[in-house]
Amino acid sequence: MNEEAHLIPLIAERLRVIGAVELQELAEDMALIKFPERFRRGTFERYGKNIYNQTTKGWPDAYVLADGKYDAVEATRDLDWKKHLRDDLKKASEPGGRRLSGFFFVGGCSKPEQKEDVSGWIAPW
Repeated sequence: MNEEAHLIPLIAERLRVIGAVELQELAEDMALIKFPERFRRGTFERYGKNIYNQTTKGWPDAYVLADGKYDAVEATRDLDWKKHLRDDLKKASEPGGRRLSGFFFVGGCSKPEQKEDVSGWIAPW
């Protein structure tokens, strides 16, 4: 057994109870680490919360604008993350909407027994 194996259940439990703002911040940090070539090529804007650390309306919650196109980051605690994702993609394609070139989405819910096949939603950059 590797040294980090004991961390897996601790991390999983923390992710089950993480709040919406913290999940958004985690998604933003994950995007910056995983895809620095996309999310560090301009000023990374974080808009998903107000000064009281409460989630706010608006889309996207975080993004970088480069070459006239947006790479966006969104996260949700909604159990129906597929609807949230479809709604976000619709916003991106509306006339006058942002010209989306990349999208990093994290869906987290508090029901650990809920397993979803996400393979149809993943597209490589």
